[in-house]
Amino acid sequence: MLIIFSTQSNKGTCISTYGFHHSKKYDHSASGRRKETDTISKAFYQLLLHRPGRYYGDVRRLLIRPDMGECTAYLPAMMMGLNTDICQRFELKARPVASIVARDSKLERMLQLLDVSLGALTAARNGNHENGKLRDHKVGVVKRALERGGIKDIEKSHPMETKGFNIWNVVPKWEKGAIPTR
Repeated sequence: MLIIFSTQSNKGTCISTYGFHHSKKYDHSASGRRKETDTISKAFYQLLLHRPGRYYGDVRRLLIRPDMGECTAYLPAMMMGLNTDICQRFELKARPVASIVARDSKLERMLQLLDVSLGALTAARNGNHENGKLRDHKVGVVKRALERGGIKDIEKSHPMETKGFNIWNVVPKWEKGAIPTR
């Protein structure tokens, strides 16, 4: 879960970005020594590169505040590489990522709020809002999140051009058990 604050002159905007992936479809041993943690870390990096980097890198300074944890621990150290990738891939002159600072979601109200919406979208993706596993008030939150987000199919990513709220469903480059060809 990430919060990306973007600044343009003296105005600030809060952008939340959600990425989903089917963890069981990945060959985590190919990701690195931390296995699933490295898979998720790489997904965060790609999410930052292809969503806020692509959409806002040319017009905003990005202040990235991921939830503190093992999967986001390396992100601050990767800021220079992320800026380089964003600039090269999207032909930008200025480095858009001003800072990456992990925050404890137990202490950050904005991350807690995002956790509720992410939980609702995850429940929708897993079908838990339709199979009786959730109480009525949580089903209501899920339905409202889908409605407000304009989400007709949680399994499909929004088109790459979609700015603002968008869903990105990540698919592994190779099938589980296959040898990576990089």
